[in-house]
Amino acid sequence: MSDLRKLAMGKPCYLRIPGCRPGPGNEAVVLCHVRRGGIAGVAEKPCDLAALPMCHHCHQIFDGGKSIHSRAQLDADALRGLCQWLSCLEKNGHITTGKEQIYGT
Repeated sequence: MSDLRKLAMGKPCYLRIPGCRPGPGNEAVVLCHVRRGGIAGVAEKPCDLAALPMCHHCHQIFDGGKSIHSRAQLDADALRGLCQWLSCLEKNGHITTGKEQIYGT
């Protein structure tokens, strides 16, 4: 599997909340971890598969900064972005789902 932290740098922001600076090549875009579902303990990051590229603006808001958006809306946007990011990684061969073995493709 590819180093997802390195791969996320310079990619577009996948959270895209108002004020986002989403452009590709944005060096402020980094892999941001989603801390939901009890997958990591105190002072512990979840695995890199539970993360998506975010610009600095979106990362600050997602991590608890002031926002007009509810936590539920931010989480819904993060789920959308995470699904899009994982799909992109799979399509480009950075991760594998094993479906090739199941479906014989």
